[in-house]
Amino acid sequence: MRQIIDTINSITYKLLRLESSFSKNGTWKDSGQIKDITYYRDHIFTVFIAYLPPFALLALIPGTYLAIKNGTNIGYIVAAIDFILAGSLIYLIYSKSYSYKVKKIWVIILLYTIAVFLMIFLGSYGPGIIYLMAPSIIMSLIFNKKVGILSLLFNLLACLFLSLVIEFKLFNSILIQQYSTSAWIAFSCNIMFMSFINFILINILVISMEGKIKMLLHSEARQSGLLASQTNYVLRTDINMKYVYVNDKFKRDFSNSCTKDEFIGDYSLSCFSEIDHPKIIDIIKKCINEVGSINNIELEMINKDNETFTTIWDFVGIKDETNSAIEIQGIGVDISDRIKAERKFQLSVSDLYNRNRELETYAYIISHNLRSPIANINALISLIEVDKEDEENMSQYIKYLKKSSQSLDQVLTDLSRAVTIAGHSIELTIEPVDLHDIFLSIKYDLGDLIGSSGAKLVLPTDKCIIKSHKSYLYSIIYNIVYNAIRFRKTEIPIVEIAINKSENYMIVSIKDNGIGIDLSKDQDDLFRPYKKLNDLSPGKGLGLFFAKKHVDALGGKLFVESTLGLGTTFSVHLPIN
Repeated sequence: MRQIIDTINSITYKLLRLESSFSKNGTWKDSGQIKDITYYRDHIFTVFIAYLPPFALLALIPGTYLAIKNGTNIGYIVAAIDFILAGSLIYLIYSKSYSYKVKKIWVIILLYTIAVFLMIFLGSYGPGIIYLMAPSIIMSLIFNKKVGILSLLFNLLACLFLSLVIEFKLFNSILIQQYSTSAWIAFSCNIMFMSFINFILINILVISMEGKIKMLLHSEARQSGLLASQTNYVLRTDINMKYVYVNDKFKRDFSNSCTKDEFIGDYSLSCFSEIDHPKIIDIIKKCINEVGSINNIELEMINKDNETFTTIWDFVGIKDETNSAIEIQGIGVDISDRIKAERKFQLSVSDLYNRNRELETYAYIISHNLRSPIANINALISLIEVDKEDEENMSQYIKYLKKSSQSLDQVLTDLSRAVTIAGHSIELTIEPVDLHDIFLSIKYDLGDLIGSSGAKLVLPTDKCIIKSHKSYLYSIIYNIVYNAIRFRKTEIPIVEIAINKSENYMIVSIKDNGIGIDLSKDQDDLFRPYKKLNDLSPGKGLGLFFAKKHVDALGGKLFVESTLGLGTTFSVHLPIN
């Protein structure tokens, strides 16, 4: 029986297309939200007219068959009028020419007409008495109280009309044989009493239901307000992973990521990075199998601007009365800023650690370099105290004292410069700089060295503009070019400077034909302060140290390739942005 009802229901709904035919806005789509009492009144009417046609036909066919088989004129008239009224009812239900409200009114009128007709020709022992009671019940359910009370008036009018039929013996009605006028009035009083009781009981039920619905609507509005104001993402899916609810923040951030602006019914994985899909599926299975347990997971998501960012989610299975999972709820938080902050902190810690080690190393070197001039100064002071009467020696001592003082001042200057670069304690002025002008300035400043060595400096001819710090650029290229000329072989030194461009860097290559560097032995010491790889130059071993520090301060990279005895190439990668 259940299968028969379901089949009839399915066929009737498809024929009626109730999803679009009966409601004013074309809706019986249940979004899961609580509706007011009007919605449920309309829904009751929709369900009623969905079942009415098939069951009316089931009742009509055998009754008509018996009426025709009886072979009387009354039988033929009953059959004809039954079909006319039933046909009118079905036409009214299926027609799209009438509004929903008009259909309600005409269905009630037709039901009363059928009731009166059946009472006249079949009497109170037939289905007419049922049809007479049914409209009052239906009106109380599908209309508000003010309209529903009219059902009592309609029943009264129907009973009065039938009493006139009995009194004046109209239509050759079977009621004339069944009732006298007084007996019918007594019977009608019972009908009216039952109609009144039905009206009162149904309205008590509806009023109680309306109160509950208002409470639920208020609660839902409060809950929806809380969810809408959430700065977190909230979603619910069915066990097939299709959305049944998403909050406003989710809609705002992901409205273009999914297949529709309306998320309900869409596949929930569409807003998550494809690489995380297997993890999500595993979590959903766990929520279904372990209902009520909270499952935490970190996921990459794709917003409406097609940007990928990181979120962390708590998923939990929502159970029904049988403790089976019916929905999955997820609450997510955007943790992109937190992750960026953590990464920045880790980089800062790492950078601080490296700088601290560099400064420790430099402090050790500086302390060593300070000992010599300070020891010399102390020794000279002691000699001055002993030979202060000897003018010739005093003049020599002062000369040596001045030289030691200058040496001490240079060590302190180098220390200050190194600490300033390592700690980024000065603000870098970024401006458009023409590298070609930098090359020409260096060529001019190294004129004496170039002239004495006979060096050949090959420069790019085109201008090349980059936004950077001019003094740092000069220092980097100057120190590398200076070393390229200074550490030369007996042949004429040739230094070639070239410029290339990658996606993110401007690359300045400085190639020489000098003595080269044994990188297998000296790679680690190449950029350390006061570390001289040979004694060919009178320098202090700070040139490449400062060059490397300046490159780091600009956010660039410094690479070196060298073959001992053949030459060296330094590649300075300067960030374009």
